[in-house]
Amino acid sequence: MVIGVAAIAGYSTYSFFSDTETAAGNIFRAGEIDLKIDSHCSYNGQSSSQCGEWELKDLIPTSDKFFNFSDIKPGDFGENTISLHIDDNDAWACLTIDNLKNDENDCNDPEEKANDETCGTAADQGELAQNLFFTAWADNGDKVWESGEPLLFSNKFGPASDILNGKTYALADSTTGGNPIMGGQTKNIGLKWCFGTMVVDETSHTISCDKLGEHNDTQTDSISADVKFYVEQSRHNENFKCSEINGGNEEPACTPVAEICGDAIDNDCDGFADCGDSDCNADTACQAAGNGHETVRLENKFVTDDWHVIDDGTYGDLTFNESGPTFDYSFSGHGLISGTAYSLIYYADPWAGNGMNHLTGKLIGSGSTNGSGDLTLSGSPDLDTDLPNSDDKNYPGNGGTEIGAKIIMVLSADYDATNHILNTWNPSPYLWETSVIFYDDTDVVSTETITLNDLGAASQYGYIHNYSTANVSFAYDTPANDKLSGTVTATGLKPYATYQLKFDGKPTCKYGASGDDLANEYIGNKGRWWDNTTNANTNDAGYASNSIYKGGTHCISGYLVWGYITADASGNATKSVTTDSSYHVLWCSGGTCGQSNNNLLAFLDPLHPALNLCAAGNVNGQIERGSCGGMILASGTYNLGMILNEESFHQGPGTWTAVMGNEISFDID
Repeated sequence: MVIGVAAIAGYSTYSFFSDTETAAGNIFRAGEIDLKIDSHCSYNGQSSSQCGEWELKDLIPTSDKFFNFSDIKPGDFGENTISLHIDDNDAWACLTIDNLKNDENDCNDPEEKANDETCGTAADQGELAQNLFFTAWADNGDKVWESGEPLLFSNKFGPASDILNGKTYALADSTTGGNPIMGGQTKNIGLKWCFGTMVVDETSHTISCDKLGEHNDTQTDSISADVKFYVEQSRHNENFKCSEINGGNEEPACTPVAEICGDAIDNDCDGFADCGDSDCNADTACQAAGNGHETVRLENKFVTDDWHVIDDGTYGDLTFNESGPTFDYSFSGHGLISGTAYSLIYYADPWAGNGMNHLTGKLIGSGSTNGSGDLTLSGSPDLDTDLPNSDDKNYPGNGGTEIGAKIIMVLSADYDATNHILNTWNPSPYLWETSVIFYDDTDVVSTETITLNDLGAASQYGYIHNYSTANVSFAYDTPANDKLSGTVTATGLKPYATYQLKFDGKPTCKYGASGDDLANEYIGNKGRWWDNTTNANTNDAGYASNSIYKGGTHCISGYLVWGYITADASGNATKSVTTDSSYHVLWCSGGTCGQSNNNLLAFLDPLHPALNLCAAGNVNGQIERGSCGGMILASGTYNLGMILNEESFHQGPGTWTAVMGNEISFDID
C-alpha cells in the first residue's frame, strides 16, 4: 500500500500569506507562515522504515510518504502520529486526502479461486480499499485516543474510499470553534489503520484490529492517495473555511444531536452514521441488514512453544452479533477429529476457565463432527453476561495480557459444563482464539444507583432548608420492561415535606453534546414542556411552533413528573417507586390518583406551625396525560436529569422548587 505518491497542483490565488506541505508532488508556497511536519509511526507494534518516520522538516513530495508498504497481510495494523508545527503567526489548518487509486495490479491463482470478478490489471477495481480501515483523531501527542479528543474520520464500516477520496477535513477553521493554531504551537493527528476488522469502541475510546478471513481477492491489490496539509493566516481572516480552499469538499461542520438511524447523517458527530453508529445497534433495520455482526477465526496452534498457528486446514469460523439480548452465532469448523463431540466455550482466564473468582465462563454450544471432521453449530443462547465478564482476568483493569473474551473449541469430554471449567489439559485437538471478542448483552439487568445533589435553591417552600446535608439516592434496575422501577432512600429532607420525582429532558440547545434530543422530546410528549427562552411553561402546540427543532427559535425542555415521596418527622423517607403515571402536580386529596383538591392539608410540623403539609397517605397526583398507573415507556436508552421538586400544593411562599438532582441513564426493552 502506498499513500502520498501523486502530484497535486493548481491552487487558486489567495491574498493571505499561506504555505502548503504535501506528501505528494506539490509546490510549496511560503510567506510569513512556515509549516513544518514531523511524523512518527509503528507497524504491527514495531518501528518500521515503511511508514512515515521523520523529525520536524519541510516535506519532500517525491520521497516523504506517511505510508509506503509493499507487502501487507490480513491482520496487519499500524499507527501514525503526525504533527503540524506553525511558526510566527496564528493560522487555520486543513487536511486533504485525494487522488485515491484502488488498483488490481495483477491476477494470481488465489485471486481467481476467490472468484475475484475484476481480477487483472484494471484500474480502480481492486478490493484492498474495501478491507483497509482507518481512524484518525485530534491527538494530544501521546498516541492514545482519549476522551475529549474528537474523531476526524473513520471508516469503521465501509471502504477506505469513503474517507480518503477527495475529502478535506478542517483541523482548525471558523467552523470548528473559531480557534486557530497559535504561532509556535503544535497540532497533532493520531491515526490507526487495520487490514482486517477494526473495532472502534466509542465508550472506552479503544481501537483494535482483528484478522480477516482469507480474503484472497485482495492479493496483489494496492491503494494510493495524496495527503496534503494547508495553512492560512487567521489574522483579519476570521471566517476562513477549509471548504473554500481550491473548491474544497470539506466534511461539513457538525453540531451534535441525537443519532437518527437511517438518515445517512452522522447526527451526533462521533464519526459514525446510521448502522455504523453503536447508538443504532438496537434499530430493527440495522439488525435486519446484518450489521453489528463480526466473524473471528479459531485455529489449532503449537501449544508447546510460541503458540503460533498451524496452517494445515484445521480451523473454525465464528460469526456472532456484537450486541443483543441473546448471543446469536454460527460456527463452521473443519479438519477436526471425525465422529467426536466438541464444545464451543467462553474461556475466562485464569485456568481452568471460569474466572478469577470462579463466577463466569460459559458453554455456547456443542455438537459432533461428521466423518470428514466438519462441524456446524448455530444458536441463540442467553449468556446472561457481557463478554468479557468482569470476573475474567482479561476484563479491563484486571491485569490480563489482552483485553477481551476468549472463545475456544474444546473436546466435550474435557469440559465440565456445569461449573464452566476444563477438567483436564488436553490442548492439541482444540481450536484457539486468534483474536478476542466483545459482546454487549443488552438484557442483562443491573442495579444502578444515583445520588442526588443539592442544587442550591434560594427560594423554597415555606422556609429555607440546608439540602447540602441531605442524602437522597435512587436505586433502579436497568434495562426494564415498559416501566422503570426502583427505591428512593432519603435522609435530611424537610420534615413532613412532599417531593415530586421528575425527569428533565436534556436538549442539545441547552446541554450541547451531552444532551439527548430524542429522549427530551419523548419525555415532553409524555409530560409537559418548559420554554427555556421565555422561562415559562408551554404546551404541545407551543413546542411544535417554537422549538428550534421544529423550525422555531426557542430552546424547549420536556419534563415528566412521575412519582413522589413524603418525608417523616425526621426528614427521612424510603419508598418503592415506578414510572407508571404522568402527573400535572400533586394534591392532598386522600391518596386516590386523579383527585385535585387539598381538603386534607394540615399543619404537621410543630417547628413551622403555619406551613400547610400533607400526610404521606393523603398525597395523590393529578393526571397530566393518560391514566393512573397506565403509562409505559418506549424501548430505548434514556439520558435525562432526575430532579427532586418540593411540592407546594398551590400554597406559598416558594412554589415547586427544584432542590436536588443529578443525571440518570437507563434502558427500556
